[in-house]
Amino acid sequence: MKTLHVSIILILLAVLIISQIKISYGQPESNKIQKEILRFSSEQYPAYGITGEAITINGTIENLIDKDVTVLFVLQSDGYNTAWHMIESEPFSLFAYDNLTIPADRSINYQYKIRLLTHGTFFFQPRAEVRDLKDASGNYIQYETAGKRGTITITGQDVHETNFVHTGSGASNAKIAVSGNTLYVIWQGIGLGNHDDIYLASSANNGTDFTIPVNISQSKKDSIEPEISVVGRDIFVPYRDNTDTLGEYFDLLVMGSDNYPTSYGIGRISTGYADANSGKITVSGQKAYSVWIENRSGNDTVYFNTSPSNEINFRSHDIISNLGNSSNPQIAADGSSVFLAWETNRYGGTGNSDNSIYYSYSPDGGNTFQTVLVSNQDKNSTNPKIAISNGNVYLAYQDSTNDLIFVKNAENGSGLVDTAKLYRGTEHLHLSGVDAEGKNVYVFWTDIMQGNETVFFSTSDDSGSTFSKPARLGNCSDPAFLHAASSESNLYLVWLDRTGTGLDQILFKKSHDNGRTFDDAIVLNNDANPMDPFVLVSSNNVYVTWNDASPDIYHIFFKASHDQGESFENPIYLEGTNSEVKSNNDDYFSLSTIILGLILGSIISTLYILKRRRLLQH
Repeated sequence: MKTLHVSIILILLAVLIISQIKISYGQPESNKIQKEILRFSSEQYPAYGITGEAITINGTIENLIDKDVTVLFVLQSDGYNTAWHMIESEPFSLFAYDNLTIPADRSINYQYKIRLLTHGTFFFQPRAEVRDLKDASGNYIQYETAGKRGTITITGQDVHETNFVHTGSGASNAKIAVSGNTLYVIWQGIGLGNHDDIYLASSANNGTDFTIPVNISQSKKDSIEPEISVVGRDIFVPYRDNTDTLGEYFDLLVMGSDNYPTSYGIGRISTGYADANSGKITVSGQKAYSVWIENRSGNDTVYFNTSPSNEINFRSHDIISNLGNSSNPQIAADGSSVFLAWETNRYGGTGNSDNSIYYSYSPDGGNTFQTVLVSNQDKNSTNPKIAISNGNVYLAYQDSTNDLIFVKNAENGSGLVDTAKLYRGTEHLHLSGVDAEGKNVYVFWTDIMQGNETVFFSTSDDSGSTFSKPARLGNCSDPAFLHAASSESNLYLVWLDRTGTGLDQILFKKSHDNGRTFDDAIVLNNDANPMDPFVLVSSNNVYVTWNDASPDIYHIFFKASHDQGESFENPIYLEGTNSEVKSNNDDYFSLSTIILGLILGSIISTLYILKRRRLLQH
């Protein structure tokens, strides 16, 4: 028996020794491999010119490896107030951001001809970002020139010439848009420069799979709070960008394209002279319309401008309201009719902190506006939400008496009439949104009921003339994370609810009869700490995104249903983590290690037993 015990101990010691050897010597070497990928001929191009002068910028990008490489080519000015536009380009389109595939062991010559819209000295920086390289662990990686002559070098352990790009950590603010079968998802995430960038992934098959996420902002500082509007092939993504040299304010920029992902461009919506926020954009007919808040004159002012839908040409900056400090602008458009709403603290009967709701209507594509006061001046009215359907405009807001107010437009659209109180709640009342489809209008909000944050809903089937009694749909853990979407007679809602274990979950609830009845809620997530759910519907397809805010995870999750929400496919991760990917070498006590240890231990124990027998014979 003693011999058996000793044999077992020897075997275990052998397994441990082999494992320690593997730990000490089986890891990848710390010496990193460097591999030149591209050679970039041009450096910063200093240009001095006067308004109207044409400048030509050219150079060469050489592919140094034996496989095709896709490159995002960027023509970027070092001065953010540079004003210029494209005249000619070769071999790219008329955008400053272009995807280009460079064949293996080949060179590409490029030439841009631009015209200055202002005069001064500028430094144009041609940059190239490799789009299809992947390190040995499968992590997204990104390398770019700093605007100087030289090579793009990939640095890592055991570098392979295979796949893709880094997509940022700390992902949040995901939004969805759809056109036909093409789906677009945007979000913000911390990129390799340790600041927030805006990422875009698209799907051509209703969300079955997605393209590699693209960093569309390409900023030197933070890019945050993206929105998206898509009509046909026209895509607009407004976002805030910290372009100010001192980092004191954010501009409102926009990515636009009419043939994404082949090419796209970046333009400015705001004036560029003061902090801009709350940017919204919508596309209707042949125009894109934008509204935002900017403080140039001491007041937070409502600004508006337009661009042709197939261009990025937001040049006019029209002041819609400068009555006081404004916030929370909303926008909707139907053909050439444009509708705006916002809150301003200019008029208030009970104190300087009181806000009022304003509504502005343009019948001529934003050329002229008629503005009216909607709310009662003696109450603090906030949180306007707007929707349109069949030419009707619907607006809801809440006031300081905890009333939820609903109004709709007059026949000519110039004003709002038929004010109705949908609900009187508590001081915790929070209006989440208004949606409309045909004659059906949906209003949804949260309030405290019996000590619980509760989701409420009311519907109208006669274009907002009458509404159903408010219905309770369930409890929620955060009123900021309630979102809804509708299509024909179908209505879909998502929100956060906290379980008995203290963890949040994404609840999904649907109705197929205009909100008269609802199916039981289902849980969409299986991750630990979800946040910020968003839902979009297109025909029979329902799409939901959210992000997991657990430490070191930061995924954007996407889930699709193709049967009106009856069932959902498995979630897709649209965004990579910021933590190290575990390699096969991390499994120190693998099956092969154990087998090797058992063999070695058996040999040692056999020798030990034989030696014991010889000693006993003597």
